[in-house]
Amino acid sequence: MSTIRFAVVEDEQLYLDDRCENLDELKNECDVDVVIKAHNAEEFFAEYRKNPDNVDALILDIDLTGSYTGLQIAEKVLKPSLFVSGYNAKYLNNIEDLSDRIDVVMHVTKPMSDEKFKNKVRDFCNEIRMHQKFNNQILTFKRDGMPVRIPATDIVYLESISDGSNNKVIYFKSNKPLQLNDMSFSKIIDWCQNTAIVRISKGCYVNKEHICGKEQGVVKASYMNREGKTVNRALPVSSNYMKNIR
Repeated sequence: MSTIRFAVVEDEQLYLDDRCENLDELKNECDVDVVIKAHNAEEFFAEYRKNPDNVDALILDIDLTGSYTGLQIAEKVLKPSLFVSGYNAKYLNNIEDLSDRIDVVMHVTKPMSDEKFKNKVRDFCNEIRMHQKFNNQILTFKRDGMPVRIPATDIVYLESISDGSNNKVIYFKSNKPLQLNDMSFSKIIDWCQNTAIVRISKGCYVNKEHICGKEQGVVKASYMNREGKTVNRALPVSSNYMKNIR
């Protein structure tokens, strides 16, 4: 288990000290470390630009003094973000929009007890590590009789072929679609454990990380077609499975 290195941005010194102290108390249990402490975006970016790869995740207040809000910092950095703010309800739509582009986005409302914050950090770390495992997972398929290795993160959605067979097609972000013959969904999902792939209808599963829009009864996703071009598709979501995409 690798250490998760945090940047904490909070403009109130008392809260900043509390957050960092709480993280220090979780140092051994959750294998976390604080590498940046900042009161505003200017302080954060001054340190972050020295070594962006040294930061794995962000803990952010939303309303900050200075040029940027916590939401804008997260939008620029695009790393797992935990918002600790008294204004989460006001900005809930913005937080949800970020979750379409960032692997892990969570929030907790202040003021809160130290234990509530630490419990949220535990959940946050678990989610980050689940996504790290997913991001490192490579699947091996056969295309024209030859093995091909494709990251699990490249899967956009899977669907049954509507010809009465047990055949499935997998659609990818940067690979052409692949047909798997006589293959059950359960077998495919077994290959992709700890992923963001969820069922949206009887004959379709989608990777939540690649949903680029939602409307009444559908999700939108972009994928590479058989000609190697990126195209968009609206995928119907059955009412029984709406909870899976919330």
